[in-house]
Amino acid sequence: MISTANYRFFSVINILLFLSLSFFSYADLKGDEIPVSIKEFNQQKPAVVYLPDKNLWFVLWEDDRNSNKFTCGTGTEACGSDIYGQFIKSDGTLCGNEIQITSFAGNQTSPTVTYNPNNQNILFAWQDSRGTTSGGYIYFNLIDVSTLNVNDCSGYNIPAPSGFSLGYTSIGGESLLSRQKPYIKYDPVNDRYFLVFVESRDENDITAETCFGLTTAAYSVGDNSYIGYAIIDSTLTVLSVDTIRNVGTVSSNRSRLISVSKSTFEEIYTFEFFTETDNPVVGIDTTANEQMIIYEGRRHIAKLTCTCQDQDANGVCNAGDTIDSSLSIEPDPEDGIKHIYGIWYSQIPLGTVQHTFIDYSLTTPSYNPSVAFDPVSKRFLVVWENVPENNNKKIYGQLVSSGVGTYSRNILISYQDADGDGNQDPNVENSKQTDPFVEFDPVNQRFFVAWQDGRNGTTSNENLDIYGQYVDSEGSLRGSNFIINTRPFNQRNPVVSFNTETQEYIALWKDAREANSYTCGTGSQPCGSNIYGQRFTIGQPQLTLLDSDGTVLYPLSIDFGEVGIKNESSEYSISIKNSGDRVLSIDCITESGTSLMPDIYEFKNPPSEITACDGTTFDIIPGSSLNLTLIFHPNTAGSHNMKLQITNNASQQVEILVQGIGVIKGASWELQDESGNSITTLNFNKVFINDKKDIKVRIVNLSTANSITINSYSISDNVNFYILGLTTPLTVNPGEFYEFTVSYIPSEIKAHTATLTLEDSIGNTFTLNMVAEATGVKVLSDIGTVVDFIELSSIPYLDSKPADFTPSKAVSFTVNTGSTTPQTVNITVVLQSIPSNLAVYKINNSGNWIKISNFIVSGNSITYPILDNGDLDLNSQTGIIEDPIVIGSESTTTSTPDNGGGSTTPPETSGSGGGCSLGSDIDYSFFGILLILTIISMRVFNMRKMVVSGVLLASALILNSCGTGPGSDVGNSVFMDTLSIDPSYIQADIVDRKDYNGDNICDEYIISGSNVTVNVTFKSVPINGGIVPSDVTFTKYRVEYYPANTTSPQIAARLYPTACTVQPETETTCSFVVAAQDLKEYFYTNNLRGAYNVKLIIEGSEVLYDKDIKIEVGAYVIFDQFIGDNDDQCTP
Repeated sequence: MISTANYRFFSVINILLFLSLSFFSYADLKGDEIPVSIKEFNQQKPAVVYLPDKNLWFVLWEDDRNSNKFTCGTGTEACGSDIYGQFIKSDGTLCGNEIQITSFAGNQTSPTVTYNPNNQNILFAWQDSRGTTSGGYIYFNLIDVSTLNVNDCSGYNIPAPSGFSLGYTSIGGESLLSRQKPYIKYDPVNDRYFLVFVESRDENDITAETCFGLTTAAYSVGDNSYIGYAIIDSTLTVLSVDTIRNVGTVSSNRSRLISVSKSTFEEIYTFEFFTETDNPVVGIDTTANEQMIIYEGRRHIAKLTCTCQDQDANGVCNAGDTIDSSLSIEPDPEDGIKHIYGIWYSQIPLGTVQHTFIDYSLTTPSYNPSVAFDPVSKRFLVVWENVPENNNKKIYGQLVSSGVGTYSRNILISYQDADGDGNQDPNVENSKQTDPFVEFDPVNQRFFVAWQDGRNGTTSNENLDIYGQYVDSEGSLRGSNFIINTRPFNQRNPVVSFNTETQEYIALWKDAREANSYTCGTGSQPCGSNIYGQRFTIGQPQLTLLDSDGTVLYPLSIDFGEVGIKNESSEYSISIKNSGDRVLSIDCITESGTSLMPDIYEFKNPPSEITACDGTTFDIIPGSSLNLTLIFHPNTAGSHNMKLQITNNASQQVEILVQGIGVIKGASWELQDESGNSITTLNFNKVFINDKKDIKVRIVNLSTANSITINSYSISDNVNFYILGLTTPLTVNPGEFYEFTVSYIPSEIKAHTATLTLEDSIGNTFTLNMVAEATGVKVLSDIGTVVDFIELSSIPYLDSKPADFTPSKAVSFTVNTGSTTPQTVNITVVLQSIPSNLAVYKINNSGNWIKISNFIVSGNSITYPILDNGDLDLNSQTGIIEDPIVIGSESTTTSTPDNGGGSTTPPETSGSGGGCSLGSDIDYSFFGILLILTIISMRVFNMRKMVVSGVLLASALILNSCGTGPGSDVGNSVFMDTLSIDPSYIQADIVDRKDYNGDNICDEYIISGSNVTVNVTFKSVPINGGIVPSDVTFTKYRVEYYPANTTSPQIAARLYPTACTVQPETETTCSFVVAAQDLKEYFYTNNLRGAYNVKLIIEGSEVLYDKDIKIEVGAYVIFDQFIGDNDDQCTP
């Protein structure tokens, strides 16, 4: 069979695990993550404000826990999203219980919050589905915290639980359609609140003016979206509600007049108007009466021209003259592209001032502005996301001087140049940074910008993370981008608030780590997105890893390639750079938490602090680096992989994946086992004398360019060890392998060792050591696994044995049942011969000899039952059975008991109550022929495919049982032949990706499909001419999972019922589950992947004769996320 695999790779699972942590600068996080709200369905869109006089944060969010789509629209109960809130103490602990802010019918969404320290009121607003043509859709309310107990957060008051509806100003008789996306901010200079929002009306924009003071000209332009604003005083009285416009001489004007040109008989009025306006915010100057409304939109220019015909020739335009008007739409000043604009509140009514063009240096669309104010420099920082031609969005910013205009130029904020080459790092350049939020730190007088970041998402389908960056009041970036959170799955919509007392930030975000659509609606556990938070300090070290050429180490992996074993080595240099503004302390650099492997990997002259791992640290000041050289000098052939862990004060442990291949000097091949692991020794363990055990071995050509030829081989012991399927000379092509079999058939009871030596065409040799032990006893169990057994050389408590008993053999064994409840297992002990007058005893820990009577003898086998934690089990742990027994002869013949146990001459089978002899009447000649006919085939595997779809090995085991039906004394009537299994290579898709709002960003991950099954086709072949062939009915099957690599987690075996009947001389296909729905959920919930060789043990019986049938078949299953028809095309 030909198949391929690339031997110089890490598994997809390893890459996902480590690249999901492939960040380069790390913040000084304080305390653990804060699970603010973990409830059923989605919690999202957090908003946060700091209460300086209480030293508390207050968080609001949109919550779907009470959503009930079945009652929506009936008006009988709340059926949509609600607003919830929570106080958080400065140490990150939750203060008091959650507060349900709204509980009305319909949806309450998009909360926004601010704080008035003068009257100690938290004012918040939200978008509401309640509204009419004359008002509503935006509501606001307050929480009075003047009597709040800051220890348990009791004592707050919500005086008007139903909230306040925002009114509406009709401009020309038009009606309100909707309002959304509110944003509120307290203005301390005027002791009032500014509330901005997006508003839709049932008429488009209008430009209107009175020509020559005599007649009105009005034209419809643009679309029906407007930026609205409301001013609310500290008593919650709404002072004004309007849209951004200036009235001029016509009250119905909805645009802004920006210039006027007049002559005797011509007047030209120039207007600016906006379309597709969205995402408004307001910046408040806390030191002066200046407020700036900022939003995104497309800006347009219209010119209204009025002309007058002087019909009475008096040299002026008067009522008797003819007045005409026309409107022209000028070329869009910014080419009709969406940009970020701002206007000072004081300039809205002026007729000569345009909006401030904020992202003026960019020629591609911009979205999602956010703003914060520095009261010292009197500057605002406006941030937004910009979409360049390659669609990899970036975060930009612009300083704006209060009441004036832009200061300096646009700033690329999501910029990282860790290697100092003057260019954006590739991992940032080739990913998206979106949805920014800006906060001001008055202690260090600098801004902090947070955003959602996809730089780790190029190798993970669920990996938007939260990053941040400091920006000073002059517009310079301080430090590098650093991480706030990089957990698996998405973290989105970050908001940030600064605590002036502890000088710490808190960041909050929407987090999908508990998303599980499988349980949604059951009320049993979280099943959607939740709100998480994290505190971090205003200054911190930042760890950046640089490659040997000074570029960022991306991905976090080091590949030494092929290095000759024993007398060759290779070096790789990296640098640990402190990109932060505090000292970076390196405590320890180890291999997976232990010291490095000095015989394979070690550092060249490292500082003692990083290898001692005793609490002493190597400190790196800001801007400096620690240069390290890692040496790879393999002493054995094969792949040598490890995880290099860096423990430091800037982050969780950083892990670098390191790989190298040791090759035989002058050669480029090695020996591997079936799983692709490099081997130098074959251990056959214990094998019953004259039994046969096979182990497959591969000759692997590690070269990607040259073939190898094996000229000869020799084996030091050809009496007990045999080489099957290997003929020399043998050529193996580049990247391929050749598989042969080593068999051990012991001829005497003793330990055996041997060496297999192979030599290639240029004289390189490879020696494979083989160790084995032949035993005169074998222990089997019908449930679980026999972990170990040993033939005792001496018998304990021999002086306490029964006087009439002569021991001949003592055996101790351990069985792992794999069960959490006590099970009864049948133990079979196989000997070379059975003593006459057989007796079997158990010796307990007290030295008592307990006779076992309920055994069955078949040939040289003794079978008896034992109960886990029963009298015969020496191990008190459930699932583990230990049972030393002694086998020998009694001096007198024991009469046959009624239950058939303990007799060497079993009674006849009669009904189900008596004993029976296993297999005493089966005709084995047919099966002996099958066993003798062994087909040994050479299999050469091409090794360039990462997943090998193996040839299905199906075998049928015919077991005689103690039956009750007619003909039970004449053997089995049929032989079950396994014809096929379909499919034998299975891709078990874990989740389906869903995009609900069409923004090409995945919103949810749903457990994919249902159980995955395989179809096995059997044929029943009559083999006993003396009886009528019987139907065979399968009643149960066991599925066992054997990991195909070291990264796949262990899965316990599973037992399923089935009902499938095969008639004689017919082909029948039966279905069996190999990847259950709950297994997919297990992999998804724990962010795991896995590949397994699966064994199905299918059991049944012949219907007519009650003869047991057991069949084993195999398949290969991969649990992973595969893109299929059920997946939406969206970006994680």
